[in-house]
Amino acid sequence: MHLRLTIATIGVFHALALSAQDSKALPDKVVALKFNYEAAIQRATTPITRTYLQELQKLKME
Repeated sequence: MHLRLTIATIGVFHALALSAQDSKALPDKVVALKFNYEAAIQRATTPITRTYLQELQKLKME
């Protein structure tokens, strides 16, 4: 549970930081495209990050 919360928190802060950088100067369609792109990246990398963190936890137990 703690691992999922950590991953979710990292994802939210990452998305907020990226979207806050230049979104006010961009047209709405570009902002939407950027948001969808970042969401897709997050969906793709979350399982990889989760597995990595699980493996790190296993190494801690050894």
